[in-house]
This record gives sequence, structure tokens and C-alpha cells, in this order.
Amino acid sequence: MFMSFISGLIFGAGSGYFEKMIAAPLRKHLSLSDTELGILSFGGLMLIASILVSAMGINSSAFWLVLGGTLGAFAIRSFVFGKSKMEERKLAAQNAASELGDDVSDIAGDAKDSVSNAMENAKEAAKDTASKASNAAKDVVEPA
Repeated sequence: MFMSFISGLIFGAGSGYFEKMIAAPLRKHLSLSDTELGILSFGGLMLIASILVSAMGINSSAFWLVLGGTLGAFAIRSFVFGKSKMEERKLAAQNAASELGDDVSDIAGDAKDSVSNAMENAKEAAKDTASKASNAAKDVVEPA
């Protein structure tokens, strides 16, 4: 059974490559769509795989052969799909981090401006207070 599954995986993975060789002669004689030719070539490869497994004298099961073939046929597409989804998530995370960094920079700049304004206001208040204290001291000293 395990050999049927492995053979199915190998022939299923190869179906994308051998489909062109199998479909080209059939396309000349039959008017089939691309989907129909793909199914026909997959079936042909599964037939070849089953004949090879039987020729080796292994007790095989069609279920495991078809399951292996189906997984093998879609393994490459599934890998490419998963890889593209991971790259999309990575790019989204990088964009989010970049936007967050920009937001933090803006907040830091605003905080720096606020601190500068507060210091200027404190200096002005200190000058005003010192001036008033000086004037009050002069008022006290002059009449005496």
C-alpha cells in the first residue's frame, strides 16, 4: 500500500510536466478543452503508475494510488500558494511596522515641540515674575 501511495505522489507531481507531452498528440486528434486534457493526462499517468506497481508484484490499493497522485499533483501548486500568502503577510507586517515607526516619529516630534513651547513659556513667566519682583522691590526701597 505504501508503494502505491509513493508511486502516486511521484506520478502526480510529474503530471504537470508530462501533461504537455501527453496532451500534444491528443490535441491533434481530439477537440478537448485544457481541463479535459489535464484530467485525461492525469488518468493516463495514474494508469501507468498502477501498471508499474503491479509489475513489481506489490499488492496495491487504488485508493492509496489516487490519494498519492492527487496530493502529488497539487503539492507544487499548494507550495506556491502558501509561499505567496506568507510573502503577502510578511509585506503587510513590514508596511505596518513602517507606518508605526512613522507614527512614533511624528509623536516624538510633537512631544519635542510641546516641550520646547513649555520651556519658552516658563522662561517668559520667569522673566515676568523677576521683572515684577524687581519693580516691587524698587517701590519698597524708593519711598523709604
